[in-house]
Amino acid sequence: MFLLLSTVNAEFLTFVNSSIPNNLLWPKPRQYSFGTIDRTISAVKFNSIGQNSDYFNRNALRYTSLIFSEGCSKSTVTTDVNVCISQTDSDLFSDESYNLTIPSTGPILLYSQTGLGAKRGLETLAQLVVPTNPIPSFVMQSKSCDELADSQFVIRNTPWNISDSPAIAHRGISLDTSRNYVTVADLYKIFDAMEAAKLNVFHWHIVDSHSFPLESKVVPLKSYSTYQTYSSDAVKNLTAYALDRGVRIIPEFDMPGHTLSWSGLKDFIVCANKQPWSNYCAEPPCGQIDISNLQNLDIISKFIAEQSQSFTDSYMHFGHDEINMNCYQSELKGDIETMIRTFTTKILSIAKNNNKTAIFWEDVLDHLDVKDGVIQVWKGSDSVSKLVGQGLKVIASPADHWYLDCGRGSMFGDNSWCDPYKTWKTVYNYRPSGVFGGEVALWTEIVNSDVVSVLFPRTFAAAEVLWGTAGDWQEASYRLDKFSGFVGYRGINSGPVWPEFCKSGGCAQLKDTLPQTTAKNNETSYEFAISILVAAILTLF
Repeated sequence: MFLLLSTVNAEFLTFVNSSIPNNLLWPKPRQYSFGTIDRTISAVKFNSIGQNSDYFNRNALRYTSLIFSEGCSKSTVTTDVNVCISQTDSDLFSDESYNLTIPSTGPILLYSQTGLGAKRGLETLAQLVVPTNPIPSFVMQSKSCDELADSQFVIRNTPWNISDSPAIAHRGISLDTSRNYVTVADLYKIFDAMEAAKLNVFHWHIVDSHSFPLESKVVPLKSYSTYQTYSSDAVKNLTAYALDRGVRIIPEFDMPGHTLSWSGLKDFIVCANKQPWSNYCAEPPCGQIDISNLQNLDIISKFIAEQSQSFTDSYMHFGHDEINMNCYQSELKGDIETMIRTFTTKILSIAKNNNKTAIFWEDVLDHLDVKDGVIQVWKGSDSVSKLVGQGLKVIASPADHWYLDCGRGSMFGDNSWCDPYKTWKTVYNYRPSGVFGGEVALWTEIVNSDVVSVLFPRTFAAAEVLWGTAGDWQEASYRLDKFSGFVGYRGINSGPVWPEFCKSGGCAQLKDTLPQTTAKNNETSYEFAISILVAAILTLF
């Protein structure tokens, strides 16, 4: 394994400073300039000079403390931040652009079209404010400011001029909460992390064959316990919390496959727990909706109408992946293809009746030419390029780059089907082109309480790709590591990019301490040793 990676360019270990001073800012802004003067800052006051935005005002209140989360400033000197927003809050997600000007003295200026754009600018400002003597995040989380020494904060390298906007409108995470339950507290942490990285879509694969952990008066619940169910109030609170962090929640109700957990309904499921499972479903437990029973569509219509009251986004995901034809052929009589097309056409109609744009996994194209929906692609980066070339509205989630459960093993203790493990570099080096959106995906057969550290920092790598400013992965490595530590001050348990030793440039010194004798294959021992070190570090992530 080490020999296969021995050609990795180890010179990235010398990139103590990236293209941005002090390795700050993630994702990298689209356009920026900076100076040489350090500006002291200890408190902020936001002044509105444009449209009033209740959305921005709520966020500004939070950011008055978030900006100084890496320490405790006890100074009372206030810096004015003048904010000009030109539109009302009627369509927050229409424009996320912003312009941020930080002079060496005088008010900071923040301009945007929407309250959400202004919030994105606030996040950039928060990342630029750094303590002169940072306090470790675990100390900040365990002690009050009264117990800690006064922190001095500065914005280095002023004046800053930043003009920024995302390249791709739909930038997100797809997370499964059926195979293993993810707590509401962890979902809140995920939204906090998405806010910091300027991600804006949480695709919630909330139910599957394994469990139906969602309150519903239409479909009887089949969850692991009443304690592992998302109530209507929990969904409402999660939606509001996510929105304040610039994140839309799009639920997925996968059908007609992956639906055993709907089995509380009479005559709704075929192939329920049928064996041998490998003949009747992609993963146990088996169960698919009986598409020959048209009354089942009435139940689905009522369920979607009910859930549309809780999930208010204009998009809804209807799955349609991995339909097992052998299951239907063994249980149903008639033309299976015609039944599937009829079922899917009705789902499109149900979505439209509830003012939803339907999203499907790419498998739907095996049965129906969907022109009015969005296609999420998982079967690889080549499939993304192919379907984009056909003019389809595509969300890229290719398993060969952006499936984050790969390489961690399967539910049977075997290797996973989509090995190898996707490192942050693998995620970062994939650049989807011409897509409507992109999402990393995490399926949770063997993930539960570790979900946050499994998602991050690898998801952060995708955030910069989707923002449209990803460049050389070597340049990005120190910024990503810095950012991974930065979110720790917000209580987000992001995994490290490399050992603590490297954070202050320790890895950059290795070339001066490793032996210089000649090794086999015309490699110096320094080059070979560095390649092994790099390989060892990369395999951790």
